[in-house]
Amino acid sequence: MTGPAEKDELRIVPGESIGPFRVGEAIEPQLALLTGDVAVEERGDTRVFTTRDVSLFVEAGLVTQIGIHEEHPGATSEGLRLGMTLGEVEGELLLDPFNEVLLFAGVDGLCFSTGQALEPVAEAALNEAAPAVLSRADRIEWIGVHLREFDSPEAVPVTLE
Repeated sequence: MTGPAEKDELRIVPGESIGPFRVGEAIEPQLALLTGDVAVEERGDTRVFTTRDVSLFVEAGLVTQIGIHEEHPGATSEGLRLGMTLGEVEGELLLDPFNEVLLFAGVDGLCFSTGQALEPVAEAALNEAAPAVLSRADRIEWIGVHLREFDSPEAVPVTLE
């Protein structure tokens, strides 16, 4: 049985945190919280620290985004978690065509993706000025929390079929 303290350790809070990891705060104390092997990747001005199921995106010494993947058990208070299908997700979905991630309308600081390549879907939606069409059966493989000011104002609506 999972107690309240353990649930808080796994809670995804949009624009703020995933478990003990917090956006907008210094990387040094958060690196100590990573377990297992840590790979470091340079992406322009961003350094990405990745373990088996957590990624920390860092710019100028601050965590700007946290991602979970693989079998991380974290969830939002509404129940969004890895492995669920888009058909199980409640809320209006949007597709950010530039960052190629899914968003919730009205929820800042949270993004997620499936295994499907979203670039062609986003491009078609923008070219046709129509909603992006995704499958209800697509499973969520990655969830990210980022600084609220990083949200895309160009997101397009999503229709599930």
